[in-house]
Amino acid sequence: MKKYVHKDIKEVKVNFEELEDYIDESSTLPICSFISLYRVAGLVDEMEKYRQETGKQIVPIDNIVCNFDTLDAAKRFVENQWKIYSIDIDADEHVFWKEDQYGHGKHYAKNLSDKIKGAVFSDFLNYCPGTDDDLEDGVFVFRIFEEVDVPDEEGENYDEVQDQASQPVN
Repeated sequence: MKKYVHKDIKEVKVNFEELEDYIDESSTLPICSFISLYRVAGLVDEMEKYRQETGKQIVPIDNIVCNFDTLDAAKRFVENQWKIYSIDIDADEHVFWKEDQYGHGKHYAKNLSDKIKGAVFSDFLNYCPGTDDDLEDGVFVFRIFEEVDVPDEEGENYDEVQDQASQPVN
């Protein structure tokens, strides 16, 4: 009998308050999307390594999971980053610093334009993680699913195979 089991490749704990001031050196922008959040957390490197080793594509909603409270906090965090930094997005979806009196620093939280709300919502729909409410708050897990042969439940090795299948790869 075949069964799909998950294997946790990488688990990271994220503190959103600490990340609020983080400016990504590679893009020189604050964390303003789920992909940049995953990059800063170290999940993008792990996903790329896995993709190169296996040739399999990674889809965040299928392969990154967190509990619902963390998902909600991540969504609010990304929205808040757009509110407190003077960044904007152009028609080609390039994010850039606005040239205004606030420079590249934080400021009071402003209302989001419809364009920014749409971009944040689109980012959420395309790159949000899946949910696993057994995880702790603030934890994201890069998880894969593999097909394994499982003996019938009456078989003597059933529990042993189940234990091995749920062990993390780390």
